Amino acid sequence: MEPPAEVVHWMFGIGFLFLGLCLLAEAIIGREVWRRRAWRAYIWPGIAFLMGVLMWPVMVFYTSSAIHMLAHSAWAQALMLVGGAQLGLVRGKL
Repeated sequence: MEPPAEVVHWMFGIGFLFLGLCLLAEAIIGREVWRRRAWRAYIWPGIAFLMGVLMWPVMVFYTSSAIHMLAHSAWAQALMLVGGAQLGLVRGKL
C-alpha cells in the first residue's frame, strides 16, 4: 500500500523545512560555533542528498504523466548535485 501523493509531498516539505531550520540555526549562532561538532557540518548536505535519492522512487511510483516524471527527476538530480557538492566542500575534496 502506497501513501497518497499529498502525504509524500508533506514529507518532502518537512525535509525542506528541516534544511531551512539547520541553515537558519547556523546563520544565527555563526559558522564557528556551529562547526564545533564536526558532524553538524554534514547535516544539511546529507539531508539534501538523501532527499534527492528518495525523490527517484517518488518519480517512479507516484507520477502519472511524463511532465511530472521529468519534474521529479529534475528535482532529484538538483538535490543530489547540491548535496553532493556541499558534502565535497565540507570534506575538503572540492
